[in-house]
Amino acid sequence: ADAGEALGVMRRFDHVLGVLPPEAESGDDDTDGWLVDRVAALDAARAAKDYATADAVRDELQSAGYDVKTTKDGTVATKRLA
Repeated sequence: ADAGEALGVMRRFDHVLGVLPPEAESGDDDTDGWLVDRVAALDAARAAKDYATADAVRDELQSAGYDVKTTKDGTVATKRLA
């Protein structure tokens, strides 16, 4: 419920900032699920020291238009501005 509420707030901000992908603006949760899955896969690969897989997932996210930052608390992916 909190995640849905946060996404609603983000969508309201997006009307001004234009940072969410078009699918997220239309209410398509597939993009959100895909992004969460890819970020989790990157973190899992890094935890397993499978750096080749982690690099491949990072490349996939970057090719999809996301800036990817890995922090001590995990990976953060944000949609690049146009």
